[in-house]
Amino acid sequence: MKIKTPKIYSFKSMLDEYNEEPQKVVLTNKSKSSKFILFEETPTMRGKREQVLALLKKNEGVLKEIEEAMVDYTRARIMAYPQVSPVLVKKAGSQNDSEYYNARVMWPEYDGSQRELRVYLGKKSDFGDFTDAKELHLAQQKISDQLKRRKEMNTLERNEK
Repeated sequence: MKIKTPKIYSFKSMLDEYNEEPQKVVLTNKSKSSKFILFEETPTMRGKREQVLALLKKNEGVLKEIEEAMVDYTRARIMAYPQVSPVLVKKAGSQNDSEYYNARVMWPEYDGSQRELRVYLGKKSDFGDFTDAKELHLAQQKISDQLKRRKEMNTLERNEK
């Protein structure tokens, strides 16, 4: 089950997008006798794009503060109600077919990136069907507890903003 969260707007992503000059798009007809411009940045458009860049740079501190608040909100939401994405893992070379579940958690970082975390859920035999609400809630609680423990141990942060 996918849980929808608000998008995190990254200062770096916005700056990169508006720094990049849009490519000119030209279409040639089949006889190659004429070309048609489908898109080209006009001087007016360039000025507007540069205006956006100037505003982004002028408000960098505020925008980064907003981004930080968005990341903090999303992380708090994930810690309280993580999405359950179980992955069945089989130990290599194991004689007794020991299988267990890990959960994948996409952890938001600053500058628009995400990091995949793996959380151990337990042996396959401890779980039934992940479509059952009780099983999903149990897995969600285990993921939440593990994330909280990692936060207390300070192992979630990369110490970069």
